[in-house]
Amino acid sequence: MQKVNKPESKYNANFTAGGLLHNEFNALKDIILLDDFDNAISKEIEENNLMSIDTRASRKRISQEVVRRREVAPKNFWTFFYQLNEREQKLGLFYIALKTYQILFDIHLDVAVKKFKTTRTLTTYDVTMRLDEIASKDDYVGSWSQSTLEKINTRYRRALQETELYENEQLMRSPIENNEFWEYFNTSGENWFLTACFIGL
Repeated sequence: MQKVNKPESKYNANFTAGGLLHNEFNALKDIILLDDFDNAISKEIEENNLMSIDTRASRKRISQEVVRRREVAPKNFWTFFYQLNEREQKLGLFYIALKTYQILFDIHLDVAVKKFKTTRTLTTYDVTMRLDEIASKDDYVGSWSQSTLEKINTRYRRALQETELYENEQLMRSPIENNEFWEYFNTSGENWFLTACFIGL
């Protein structure tokens, strides 16, 4: 049987593996900051010294997402991240998730930001409509199961809740008032993230 290659697509469904992973990134702090990260994370998958995740398969799946997110982060991000409080860390991880997963970026900028400018409400159906639109134009997303699409929808809205941008279908401007937090994104050329947090809208 001829192998069917994955269609060219900028999208993937990997965010369904674990959401923001706030606990995991904090548990792995000593590894994340290492120059020899690759060997250290491989060792952690086998030995489970830090993650406290029972099965190797689960550790491997989560570790793959940790690797992806670590790679897309600006060089100095993780040093900055580990100086933040819990509320700021969660929003920082949302920033990394938006950079890592194009499907989240598109949903958030195309739906949530626009909704914030008008009704400030966001429903399950709003997200479903955008996912369906993407699926109609991208063969790879179009091949995903309904369960996968629903999980992305749920994980995305849960991430909004965890970062205090969303509650009871209402979108909310980030409550973080620490100017140094926002200045990091301005000086890093990532000021789009302020818009993503509804700052200045």
